[in-house]
Amino acid sequence: MVARRTSNYKLKFNKNEISIAFFSLFVSLICSAQHDHETENTSKKWDVKPIFNQTFTDSSFAGKEIRVALFTVPAGAIDTVSHIHDCHLIGYILEGEIITKLKNKQPQHLKKGDIFYEFPSEIHEYLQNLNKDKDAKILLYYLFNNGAILYKKLL
Repeated sequence: MVARRTSNYKLKFNKNEISIAFFSLFVSLICSAQHDHETENTSKKWDVKPIFNQTFTDSSFAGKEIRVALFTVPAGAIDTVSHIHDCHLIGYILEGEIITKLKNKQPQHLKKGDIFYEFPSEIHEYLQNLNKDKDAKILLYYLFNNGAILYKKLL
């Protein structure tokens, strides 16, 4: 989106730029609500704050988007709700220490500075914040096809 300054110092946007901005905001709000985990051991809510969202215009990434979000795992929280992400997901642990488990794989014990990757539609079975006093913070990078569902609970 490119803002242009007019002679009276007001910013002016074309209709497509405004539509893209509102659509991105709408999708970001929906995706943050989709990551509503059920937790054990805490009354605090999980928090996913979208930081950046971009639709690619390069022909080699046509139909793809990237999203970056800050994911806060409450102190002592345990999530046992199986779910999938219809995207490539890379996580970077900014703060804290967690255990995460994907179906048919060994649990991963991750701490500040560690990185993890989840394949599209890989079943995520478990997530725990090992610190009972401090939230864990994870920077999430989603690479997905336009219109993909980024969080889906499994029954």
